[in-house]
Amino acid sequence: MSQDLYDAINSPLQVSGLTMRVFAAPFKGAQPNASVLIGVELLGRDLSLETNSKVELSYMAIDTKSKIHGARTDAVTMNLRPDTRTRVEQTGFRVLNRMELPAGRYQLRVAARDSAKTTVGSIVYDLEVPDFYKQPLGMSGLAISSLGRASMLTARADDVMKQVLPAPPVAARAFAQNDELAVFTEVYDNSGNSPHKVDFVTSVLTDEGR
Repeated sequence: MSQDLYDAINSPLQVSGLTMRVFAAPFKGAQPNASVLIGVELLGRDLSLETNSKVELSYMAIDTKSKIHGARTDAVTMNLRPDTRTRVEQTGFRVLNRMELPAGRYQLRVAARDSAKTTVGSIVYDLEVPDFYKQPLGMSGLAISSLGRASMLTARADDVMKQVLPAPPVAARAFAQNDELAVFTEVYDNSGNSPHKVDFVTSVLTDEGR
């Protein structure tokens, strides 16, 4: 990776050159790990979008003992048709990835760099991954899709989410009143084979908690 991207991903402080939104949702993975869905959204106004320019994306999770997990760097090439470029300029684009992590508390770091403008941004995200194999009853993170934000280009989709949500999951948590949302979560029942019932309760609260 470039030096300025390396500096950003290794900085404990966020870098504000590129505006990003990030979400992370842990799901049960291959034992003993969880499969953490990570979504990154970038605003088109911050990107050059020049033909064949690239946006570098770097990820890593740091545990409470300062050990690094899941470090990787990807690149998205901005080779866009005119209509797609206009769409990205207006709405930005998202990238979805997965990271395999054992149960524990992490500081998730995500950094991005526009190769043409040489601008860099980063986000530091506190993440707790439950032990889905030891809890009698556990629930995954939440993946939320929004029809109002479905126009945002998804440069890399997630195969699992494509099967369970009508649109790609989004990082936004504020929506228009006329928007339509879909929420996906998984419940893991390790309480044994005896017959029993699991109740699901869903509620929507205002900012005031009502």
